[in-house]
Amino acid sequence: AACPPLAEPGWPKPKRPEKPTYEPAAENEFLKLDREAKEKAVSDPAAAEKLFAAMIEKFPASTESVHDRAVCLALQGKWEEAREAEETCVLDHGARHHLLAGAHLKAGRLDQALSAADAAVRLEPTAKIAFVRRAEIFEKQKKVDEALQDLQSAVGLDPEDFAVRQKRVELFELKGALPACLQDLDVVIAKTKDPKLRLHRARILLAAGNPADALKDLDALVEASPEDFDLRLERSATCERAGSIDEAIADVTWCIARK
Repeated sequence: AACPPLAEPGWPKPKRPEKPTYEPAAENEFLKLDREAKEKAVSDPAAAEKLFAAMIEKFPASTESVHDRAVCLALQGKWEEAREAEETCVLDHGARHHLLAGAHLKAGRLDQALSAADAAVRLEPTAKIAFVRRAEIFEKQKKVDEALQDLQSAVGLDPEDFAVRQKRVELFELKGALPACLQDLDVVIAKTKDPKLRLHRARILLAAGNPADALKDLDALVEASPEDFDLRLERSATCERAGSIDEAIADVTWCIARK
């Protein structure tokens, strides 16, 4: 059987290979070249793109190779060339429309990007990355609610994708939905222990009117980095908000002694 068509990183593999469109007599030669090109695409998409171009010349009925070449162009950042190549492909699968959505998005053609992204989601409703890309397009269109709905679908498909949760935090914060921000941050911080996210959570807690819990995060961060001037200064201000004046003075005195 032929190898499945290529896709951008993150796209799920098809459950079964696409049916080859080349003549049976050429099967062995085509499969050999196809596998070689796809293996090379991982480390050298430029070389793989040339192989796929040669295959298109030799096996003009191979629509899979047209799509695979477009993916290799996209992997090199050549999005407009990828779009031009992909538009000549007659395959109607999610990965193709996903790539077209990405190319239109890169060029700022948001309506066309959304149309392609809609097709990608319709054809592959279990592809998390399809929802993520469409959310990105919605965000560019200032449609925050729609973007959040797609990110919710993406999280539902993969609750352990912390990058998607972090993106959702940004949009929740943009809407002022601080409790929702904190729910996602709690999940991500529990798994990643990322100090930058912990500082972000402290600031959101402070903005939400909860300086006492913000101090818990700041105390842990200062304990891990006791010589961090900015952390000490931020904790001093948070202590003041929490009414812990002696602790606020202690931190700001420490800062003054160094600057």
